[in-house]
Amino acid sequence: MSAIASSAPSAYGLVSVKALRDGGLWFAVFLGGFVIVEPAPYELALALLIPLYFLGGLKLRGAFAPLLALVLVYNAGGFLSVTQIRPEKFSDGLLYMAVSLFLGLTSVWFAALVAEDWRRIRVIERTYVGTAVLVSAIGILGYFRLLPGSDQFLLYGRAKATFQDPNVFGPFLLLPALILARRIMTAPLARNLGALAMLAVLAIGIFLSFSRAAWAMLAFGLPLLAAVVSATATTNRARLRLIGLGAAGIAAAAVLVAVAMSIPAVSDLLVQRAKLVQDYDAKTGAELGRFARHWVGFALSAEHPLGIGPYEFPLAFVEATHNTYLKSILEYGWLGFSAYVTLVAMTLVKGLPLAFQPRPWQPFAQCVLVSFVLHLLVGWIIDTDHWRHMYLAFGLIWGLVAVERYHRAGRFPTR
Repeated sequence: MSAIASSAPSAYGLVSVKALRDGGLWFAVFLGGFVIVEPAPYELALALLIPLYFLGGLKLRGAFAPLLALVLVYNAGGFLSVTQIRPEKFSDGLLYMAVSLFLGLTSVWFAALVAEDWRRIRVIERTYVGTAVLVSAIGILGYFRLLPGSDQFLLYGRAKATFQDPNVFGPFLLLPALILARRIMTAPLARNLGALAMLAVLAIGIFLSFSRAAWAMLAFGLPLLAAVVSATATTNRARLRLIGLGAAGIAAAAVLVAVAMSIPAVSDLLVQRAKLVQDYDAKTGAELGRFARHWVGFALSAEHPLGIGPYEFPLAFVEATHNTYLKSILEYGWLGFSAYVTLVAMTLVKGLPLAFQPRPWQPFAQCVLVSFVLHLLVGWIIDTDHWRHMYLAFGLIWGLVAVERYHRAGRFPTR
């Protein structure tokens, strides 16, 4: 009966309950590409959507109970750390932790939606790719001053599109770039010319973000994805095709860089950003560089088991932590740090096998997991704490872990 109800017309006889649920999911993923202020429209929309879905019968399932438990423990550590900050920043600290808690709960919501019906990953995939292409196009057009008010899409001469920071904009485009690349890797090119064009738009957007992290993520992500696809390919012909596509990709990247170097403004910024270590990374003296701040910050955390609270580190060291793991131990305390590290480890242990099991959701799982691993790595040089698409990745992986459990038990959720 529940299956019939999910496909039955609504009370108005116009749309099905399933269509309404998928429409809300589409809207949520779409808004994830527009984070210019915080709290963002994404949070406001999901604050309305999430209760409606659970009131409508969406269930929390045991397969992703660790995700919910660890999210709650992580944020409990964060709220404890707020007690350590100076009084004038107390309300700001509470707001920061409220956003953190809410974003953590969005990952549980995404997990619940995928666990209820794994086919929702198709809605997520299409929406995320379409949104990323739109956002990337805005960033590109803004960079070349082809949009009214182009300056609002730039920061320090770098494309940031509809985000606050180019270092979030670039990594946001990684997962959809991998999804498109995998299509090209596994199907005839003639049938994927649209995917190739969209991948080019994303690649240019990542390039114009001038985010070294995003460049590295794409540069390592494509061959890593190709290796995973090759390991699960059924024929040597498919593997040889991947090698050929890899060579073509390297040639295309070389052409892109050559064209970029012919544009003076782009060339100057490219040379500056291409340095592995920037001046602000290795400063010494009164104003420490990024890497020195990491060492000092971890030493400081040993003296503050409850953490020092949000917004305190920049007051003492001029700039933010620029390290997700350092941020978690300083702003969420030992309790929060332990929960975060445990969550990351459990997500990898439970999620990585999904990339190698022949299932209908395997292609999507491969892209999500490669993107997730690379985000964990760049977390050592960038703070990913409030990145909406990072919480989406947690939710997708745990949702697919639940689906795999149901598959092995010979059943899927009926709703």
